[in-house]
Amino acid sequence: MNKDFCFKSAYIALNFSFNEKLIYPLTDRGLGSELNNLLLTAVYCLVNKKQLVLYDSNWNSGRFEYYFEPFCQRFKGIVEIPNYIFGDGGKKRKIYKKIHYYLYPRYQLLDSSVWKEIRNPKLQSQKINIPELAFDGSSFDLLYILEKYILQYNTKTKNNIYKEVNKKSWNTFSGIHVRRGDKLIREAGLFNVKCYLEKGNEKGFDMHNLFVASDNFQVLEELENYNSYIEYISYCEPSDTGHHQKSFNNQATSNIESQVVRLLIEIEILSLTKCFVGTFSSNIGRLVHLKRNTLNSYSLDSDWSL
Repeated sequence: MNKDFCFKSAYIALNFSFNEKLIYPLTDRGLGSELNNLLLTAVYCLVNKKQLVLYDSNWNSGRFEYYFEPFCQRFKGIVEIPNYIFGDGGKKRKIYKKIHYYLYPRYQLLDSSVWKEIRNPKLQSQKINIPELAFDGSSFDLLYILEKYILQYNTKTKNNIYKEVNKKSWNTFSGIHVRRGDKLIREAGLFNVKCYLEKGNEKGFDMHNLFVASDNFQVLEELENYNSYIEYISYCEPSDTGHHQKSFNNQATSNIESQVVRLLIEIEILSLTKCFVGTFSSNIGRLVHLKRNTLNSYSLDSDWSL
């Protein structure tokens, strides 16, 4: 790529050039889910020549610009939250869609039919060529690049994150992300801490110097009981009893913003450790795997997929 080529400027211009618009709504789901799905939607829009438009007026974490630099148009109408992407949403949703397309005929909603196209396995194996972006590669390659430019921290967020990141040489640590809370109710199985350590050892890494990201303080207690000789650093607090999205959504705005920044710090650190062990059923694990460009990144459950 030409050193004078500015990917973000080229992306913004190309995205704006598409006539058909698709609204990506930031909603009431978890942060990792929202960011991963935003990136997947960006790939889908580029491949299908649709303009990606962002709706964040009812995002549980505030506004996109609270944390990141703007990269596309914001939709200023109303989008129904929660956003139904796993079904038609019933009669109420159908009425809403009719009203929406009457008021905003050029703005396509991200519904279940579009969602199936975004997560289509064919897109994962598809070779993508976008001359305007000087890009020729896989969907994962494109996601890796888009993450750097679409999820570009604003100055305040960047300062808050790197104030913590710069405290240590994280490439001397191994990193694990242990998700508990509501993730275990329907979407994922429970893995004991020793499973993460054994996986790292199996891949040839020393797991005695750890960065531990988790939503449950009991994970740290479990780690200490398993091996008291392990040294670790974690932002997990005694009050952390597992992430539950409904409880998170009902917090004060200031608490939500501080927790979002903490999670972004953890993601950034996990992207810098010498190895990462997590679960790809977790969107945090998937995002870390992407930021690491797969380098020394391992899952205890599913493989990475779109």
